Amino acid sequence: MPIGRVGVAAAIALLASPMVASALTTPAQQLEWKPCADIAKNWDVKDRVSECTMVKVPLDYNKPYGRQTEIAVSRVKASDPGKRKGSLVINPGGPGVEGAKLPGEQRDGIFKNVSPYYDLIGFDTRGVGYSELVHCPELEDDKFPPTPPGVTGKERAKFRTAAYTERLLTCANRDPELVRSISTANVARDVDRIREALGERKISYFGWSWGTALGSAYRSMFDRNVDRMYLESVMAPGQFDRDQEDNQVATERLFREYTAWIAQHNDAYGFGATAAEVEKALLALQAAHGSAVNFRLRSPQARWAENAKALADIRDGKPAAEAPKQAVTSNGWDNEERSGGDMRFLRDTYSCNDTGAADEDVDAAWARWEKWKTKYPVAGFQSPSIVGCVNWPFPAQPVKLTKGRSALQLVGHEFETNTVIKWSYQMQNTIGGSLLRVQDDIHSGLVDLPCWSKANDFLVNGRASNGTCPGAPIPGPGQ
Repeated sequence: MPIGRVGVAAAIALLASPMVASALTTPAQQLEWKPCADIAKNWDVKDRVSECTMVKVPLDYNKPYGRQTEIAVSRVKASDPGKRKGSLVINPGGPGVEGAKLPGEQRDGIFKNVSPYYDLIGFDTRGVGYSELVHCPELEDDKFPPTPPGVTGKERAKFRTAAYTERLLTCANRDPELVRSISTANVARDVDRIREALGERKISYFGWSWGTALGSAYRSMFDRNVDRMYLESVMAPGQFDRDQEDNQVATERLFREYTAWIAQHNDAYGFGATAAEVEKALLALQAAHGSAVNFRLRSPQARWAENAKALADIRDGKPAAEAPKQAVTSNGWDNEERSGGDMRFLRDTYSCNDTGAADEDVDAAWARWEKWKTKYPVAGFQSPSIVGCVNWPFPAQPVKLTKGRSALQLVGHEFETNTVIKWSYQMQNTIGGSLLRVQDDIHSGLVDLPCWSKANDFLVNGRASNGTCPGAPIPGPGQ
């Protein structure tokens, strides 16, 4: 049947669109795989199973023949070729966490039950690690001017925001073409280019934390190219900063669980026999000792006993144990070790490019923070001091999330305060899929529980799960 005039026009418009034109005219890349340990700086020399290559992608997908950038990709082949189902692309979150090393490091760990069936594919997103890297030394802690004496409250937030955004913009303007390209939507397009380069009609995908934002974007944009997708500790659809109040609510909810637990162990800690008595005593202790106490009121379940003892010691005038320090990450084939400034810059670049400036100015943010202090006495105890996306020079590039048909397993953690369970429900309502709820507060922590078998069952056999899973037992006093 001949195509009518309207049909021809529509077809021409479709073929002329940048995404379709790019997909139709981009020749398949000939990938050159080499042992990662032979070419990548700081790679474990004992790792002889990981292969690495670079996949070229357009910096701007609206200009498919313009400037290109390279995405570092790693592969660990399926350990049982006779059972191979395809490729499993993995993203560990962030944004800005390196993923290239993950397949080799976790083939016999996290992914030991699926590695016989899949080529495990890791990659560093644009701007990260072995891919074309962005540096921002200006955001190092020691590069910030000290707050002038006597400047407190909202004026301190304005001073620090101005100092921060000045340095943020300095880094953004160092290579604006690259920086404006660093978005979740573009990384989703990069993932599809990786799929093409691998020669796969469909891929499966595994993502934690921000990796769920990337996964939901990829599935919405390329649903027909997805076989199975696993998303754990799910981000809010759209990732807007206004969703931060959900974190406040979740933190207060966990605190109330904590006070009830301490009340059950009144003989060990002596804060009260009811949750209400414990809450009153702990908030009084917070008022007397400030952030040192508030930090422990926000305790994860696994450290409830440890922190309850520390709170009792503070009350009784005894020295309390110090909190553990966070580890430092590193990166680079021939790149230097990543700095804290680089991490901050990538986090804000993805956030600002995806959503734009969520707050008009510090005044609007401060008014919200002040309300939270009263409404959420633990979560809102200490106001932030920086509003991130003020004066960001590039337009927002939001992803429109839609329901799809490909197999999808969502996993949320009931008491988590980072990616809160509410967001898992919102994501399910937005893109579909099955939702498994884990009864703990551990971010991306299903791997450490017997219920991890459900994730493996989904990836290997395609059986998705709803309902709940128990978390690990909470250590009691003295444990």
